[in-house]
Amino acid sequence: ETQNKPKGENKMLKNLFIRENLKWKEVKRMKKYLIIVFTLVAALTFSIKDAGAVAFSVGDIFAAVNDGDVQHYSSAGVLLETLNTGLGGYTTGMGFDAAGNLYVTNFSVDSVSKFTGPADPHTASLFVNQGGNPESIARDLSGNLYISSAGSGDIKRYDLAGNPLLSLNTGSRADWIELNAANTKILYTVDISKGVYVLDIGTNSNDSPISTTIGNFALRLLSDGTILVANKEDVKRIDSSGTVLQTYDILGEDTWFALNLNPDGNSFWSGNFGTGMLYEFDIASAANTQTINTGVGSSSLYGVAIFGEVTQGGGGGEVPEPATLLLLGSGLIGLGFARKRMKK
Repeated sequence: ETQNKPKGENKMLKNLFIRENLKWKEVKRMKKYLIIVFTLVAALTFSIKDAGAVAFSVGDIFAAVNDGDVQHYSSAGVLLETLNTGLGGYTTGMGFDAAGNLYVTNFSVDSVSKFTGPADPHTASLFVNQGGNPESIARDLSGNLYISSAGSGDIKRYDLAGNPLLSLNTGSRADWIELNAANTKILYTVDISKGVYVLDIGTNSNDSPISTTIGNFALRLLSDGTILVANKEDVKRIDSSGTVLQTYDILGEDTWFALNLNPDGNSFWSGNFGTGMLYEFDIASAANTQTINTGVGSSSLYGVAIFGEVTQGGGGGEVPEPATLLLLGSGLIGLGFARKRMKK
C-alpha cells in the first residue's frame, strides 16, 4: 500500500518515507506531531527569555568595573545584565570553572566572589578571602584556581570548594598571571614596572624573565607560544624571548589594562581603565573588529572575561548552554512520541 511521495515535500519527510517504508498518510501524521512539538519548544523558550533569565553563552563578554559590578554582554556587544558581588569596591580579574561558574576578584575588599552559571539566576557568594589585593585568576588542568595578590606578591591555589592547596610568592608584586601548558610555570606582570616574569611552581623561585621592557597588566599565552600582554600605552604580542611581533592600539587610548581571548583563539578583547572602552582585535591583522563603551568612565574598567575561552594552562572551551540542551532534549522527546504514535 506504500504510495509514491508527492512532489514538493521536504527532504526530512522523504528520508522517513523511504527508510521506514511508511504510508504517506502516516508520514503526514508524523509531520503534524513534529510541528506541535517544535511549537511547544519555541513557546517554552520564549517564556524563559521573557521571564528575565540570562544564561551565559559561548562568546559572551564580562566587564569588571567598580561598586562590585560585572557587566554581562552578548558576543555582539549588547548589554544583557549587570551582576553585583554585594561587596562594593573594584572588581578586577575573572575566570570560569568547567561547570560555567564565574569567579571575580574583589581587589579593594580582599576577596573573591562566585556567580553561579551558566544558567540563571547567577547567585553571588563568597569563594575565598585572600588579602593583599587579589587581582587575577588562572585555571589549571585539574580545574583548580590560582589567584594572585598584587600587594603581597602571593599566588595561591585553591580547589573549587575554596580549600587552599598551595601558596607561592614572587618576592615582589603579582598582578596578572597566566599558566603555561604544562602547569609548571606561572607568567606574571608587575604593574609598576614593565616586564613579563616567570615563576617556577615546583621550586617557588623566579626564572629568567621573558621581558623587562614590555608588559604591565593582563596577559594571555597563545597556542603558538607567543604572548599577548597589555602594555599600558598599547597591547603587544611577543615571542618567548621578548621580541615584539605585533602591536595593537587605538588612537587616543593609552591605558590598556584588561585582556582576554575569544573562544576562536583568533581574536581578543582588551579594555582601557582610563576611558572605560572595550575593543576587540583580530590577532593576525591587528584590525579593530568591535567596540563596546561600558559607560563607566575613567578609573573603573579593570577586568574582562570571555565565556568559553580556551587557555593554554587550563583548557576550557565550550560549555553546553541551557537553551541548547532544552531544545535538543525536547526535540528527542517529541520524535520518540511521534514514533510511538506511528506504531499504534
